[in-house]
Amino acid sequence: MLENRLIKQSNLIKKIKNGDTPNLFLIFGGESYLVEDTAKRIIGILLPGDQKEFGLEIIHAKDTDIKSIISAIKTPSLLGLKRVVWIKDCENLLEKKSEGFDKNIERSIPDNTYVILTAEKAGKKIGEAIEFPSFKENKKSDRNQLYEFAQLKLKKSSKKISPIAFEYLMSFTGVNLRQIINELDKLELYCNGKDNITEDDINTLVPESIEHAPFAMSDAVAEKNLPRALKLLEEFSRTKNPGYSIVPMLTKRIRLLLQIKILIEKEIGRAHV
Repeated sequence: MLENRLIKQSNLIKKIKNGDTPNLFLIFGGESYLVEDTAKRIIGILLPGDQKEFGLEIIHAKDTDIKSIISAIKTPSLLGLKRVVWIKDCENLLEKKSEGFDKNIERSIPDNTYVILTAEKAGKKIGEAIEFPSFKENKKSDRNQLYEFAQLKLKKSSKKISPIAFEYLMSFTGVNLRQIINELDKLELYCNGKDNITEDDINTLVPESIEHAPFAMSDAVAEKNLPRALKLLEEFSRTKNPGYSIVPMLTKRIRLLLQIKILIEKEIGRAHV
């Protein structure tokens, strides 16, 4: 059975397609992929085709003061056309102690204007609220649900992945849905002409996840494998990790290599004495 996260998303999208569209959405939770995907799906329904170019305004709440945000919400659309304001990273706005941004904001939204708030956490709920909690690493039901999600995605390209192969994929990615989707996108292209994605395909194409990257990177440096090191660095740079975990690992490996080099040179020097 499909897990609750996808049922919530599906029911909300059906509601909007049927014309029952709230003017304020709150989409939040630790599963950032589903938070963003749901926002994009709503925007795609409300502003189809090239309407996004003129009808969509994206605001990053962390970089914008509350007066400017409220002003953007209250701005009426031109010529009565639909307008969507997507306000990202709203944690501070949605804190319980935050003033000036509460349920009354809904009354300030003009006709044909729709506001989407996205955040990781929401201290107070406003509008049509939908939450996508993170998948848990050690929760069997969550791992099964991720597999169902992967099956649904691959079904569109008429491809399959076995439970064993998917578990192998997660040994690289962990239960990070965004990274799983990214790797499945690459695997779909790589396996063009094939029906099944196998462990061999995963082993050939999928890089180590961010948890394994520091170890793999240090090994690549020690082996002087520049292409491998650059590939890992590219994958690492796509994540939100600031790099603190990889620098100490590389520093330690380089220090060990220098120590080994010094010891070897000393042994060679003694041999010639």
